Amino acid sequence: MRHPPRFGTDALLGRRSRRRSWRPALSWVLLSGALGFWSAPARGGEMEEANARLVDLDARVRGLSAEFRENAGADPSQAERRLLDAELLFNLKNYREAATVLLDVVDRFPHSRAYEDALFLLGESLYQDKDYNSAKRYFTQAIEKRTGSRQEQKAVQRLIEIAAHTGEMDRIDDLLARLQNVPLANLEPSVPYVRGKAAYFQGRLDDALEAFTSLPPNHPYYLRARYFAATTWVKKGDLASALVSFDAVLRTQAQTEEDREIQDLARLALGRLYYERGEFEKARDMYASLPRQSKHFEEAMDELAWTAIKAKDYKAAYRALDLILLQNPDTPQGPELRLLMGNLHVRVGNFALANDVFLQARDQFAPIHLQLKLTQQKAATDPKYFESLLGKGLEKFDVAILVPPTAVKWVKAEPEVARVLTLTEDVSDLQRGIKESQATLARLQLAVDGPLKVGIFSDLGQMRANSSEVLNQLVALRQRFVAKMRALTADKLTPDEKGRLDQIARERVALEAELRDLPQSASKLKDREKQARADLEVLDSRASEFNVEIQGMEAELVAIEQYFIRSRSDQKIKPEDLAQPVESLRQVINDLRDANERLRNEIAEAAHEATIGVATGDRDRNAIAMLMAVMKRERDVFAGARARLSPSEQNDFDAIAGILARADDVQGRLAEFDKRVDEAAVKRIAELKVKIDRERGELEAASRSLGKILSESQSVGGGLAQAMLSKITDRFYELVVQSDVGLVDVAWGLKDARTNAVSKLINQQKLELKSVEEDFHSLLEEDK
Repeated sequence: MRHPPRFGTDALLGRRSRRRSWRPALSWVLLSGALGFWSAPARGGEMEEANARLVDLDARVRGLSAEFRENAGADPSQAERRLLDAELLFNLKNYREAATVLLDVVDRFPHSRAYEDALFLLGESLYQDKDYNSAKRYFTQAIEKRTGSRQEQKAVQRLIEIAAHTGEMDRIDDLLARLQNVPLANLEPSVPYVRGKAAYFQGRLDDALEAFTSLPPNHPYYLRARYFAATTWVKKGDLASALVSFDAVLRTQAQTEEDREIQDLARLALGRLYYERGEFEKARDMYASLPRQSKHFEEAMDELAWTAIKAKDYKAAYRALDLILLQNPDTPQGPELRLLMGNLHVRVGNFALANDVFLQARDQFAPIHLQLKLTQQKAATDPKYFESLLGKGLEKFDVAILVPPTAVKWVKAEPEVARVLTLTEDVSDLQRGIKESQATLARLQLAVDGPLKVGIFSDLGQMRANSSEVLNQLVALRQRFVAKMRALTADKLTPDEKGRLDQIARERVALEAELRDLPQSASKLKDREKQARADLEVLDSRASEFNVEIQGMEAELVAIEQYFIRSRSDQKIKPEDLAQPVESLRQVINDLRDANERLRNEIAEAAHEATIGVATGDRDRNAIAMLMAVMKRERDVFAGARARLSPSEQNDFDAIAGILARADDVQGRLAEFDKRVDEAAVKRIAELKVKIDRERGELEAASRSLGKILSESQSVGGGLAQAMLSKITDRFYELVVQSDVGLVDVAWGLKDARTNAVSKLINQQKLELKSVEEDFHSLLEEDK
């Protein structure tokens, strides 16, 4: 029986030596053709498939190497994606977070198409967040190019409005000149309106009126312009023209929510003008026309009440005040409104109801005033009392520290309270920002110091994932053909070789078990990443459940404290006996919360490392390297047994060895590519560490500056807290006095009513006596 011609290793090597100028890919194609004759057709097909796979893997490695860039430039599309994220946050009115995202875009992508839009939106976000100085900076940058674009016009208009807010009017003329030079066809609709506002704030009232009245009824800013024109007439003292202009606002169909609010403001303005002119009925009609959904409804009802009082319609005034309290029971002006309602009861002679109102007010406000007075006395003996309340970090202040909880809702609107709260919130924001930045740097430091450096960078991580896909396929191919070599030489091994292979086999089996289900494709790598993330998310969900339990414990502790306070008169436990256990429990709860937070951070870090290791395939690389070494040792043993094979088996052995040699070549090129990726990661990490150190230094400087600010703010905050307490104490003193005066008024009213009743009875008695005398006058005369 004739066998098909076979070519051994020597023949192949000889052919290679004669064709050294051939590219490796072509020589391997010829190798695959030559190997096609080495055995039966089925086995030849398997060899051809393996060689085709190696050709494909080699091409992929060469492609990866050609595409690799050591320093990946910033992806312009990332700027656009970040801008979209910021726009979403802006539309959700989360202006501060939007500004944070936009700062990143402006700093990192100054040459991208998204830059100008990001710069304007950054200014707008800061403007909406009422950070006018920062907004001014970015709007100024946005108008530097002088293109006259619509966006630039909007930035100029915002700068004019910022000037009106801050009172810095020195650049107004330059900004107006910028708008003047814009061609009429490109002019934004809002420009004439903004010109009028600028003239108004500069005191050029005639110019303002000219700008406001120039807009036609179909102009989108018509209503706002008419309202401002009416306001300008008021400032000029022409109330008749103002009435006409405000009335024009009401007669125009509102198109937007902003238009409807302008009409509500026009109704308020008309009510005030009618009041000034003594036309109380018209004023009341205007105030009453505001819908309850309007945010100015409470203000309108308050002014309606005083207008009704001025017109001596006390019942209408009472109804207006009652509407305010029904609409907003916790209104900051609630105490004064209730006392005013008591006085209205007195005016209409409802003394019993008035007496109830004033008694309730005194019983409610007198204890609050007493507590505030005691706090003032305590503060008088301790110069640092208010500073200690604020704490070194201004993190402890709460209005409820100074004011009883029942009174907090009435004092939060006080200007002094608002100033203290603004101070503490601003400082807390600074502290929180520094702490969050320090935590971010710590996480970055942990990442750059960790073993999985490539996966930190998205582009390198993707390269490594592609590399891992090729490597895993090479591993599978090696395992398959080493197994064939193992089967081919199994009965030709010496006892010594079998003993060595048994030792190697134990190592190989353990490694193959570790690498079981090694992903052969990018999709499989993704699946493993998802599974790793899901496993750690289960742990995080348990930590989250534990956090809920901690919050429940804290809520129970607060409930116990509140119950003790409410039922103190019935309790046998002294407050001082309860204070220590409560404080100990609160400390335990805080410790549990801190420990749980640390655990969740560690889980997050573990999830980050695990998913990076799985996604890039780095997690398996040590085991793969060990398996490759073990299979190399096996092949060395098999090579010693080759001489004992038959010629046909030697040809089969050489064909398998050729496949494995080709796999070695591909893996060698892959190792060179991986080395380049690793070197790029090391270089980038070195640069990143420099940036981290620089940022850490800046944070430390900011922290030191904040320490100085805290020292000053604590003193300033203490003074503000003292002024706040004094103002609140005076307010509740006035409320108590007014309650007492109301009770006196009720008493006088009752006395007057009774006196009037007695006088009425006496007068009636006199009239009746006189009537009797007149009836019996003739009889009395006859008796005489």
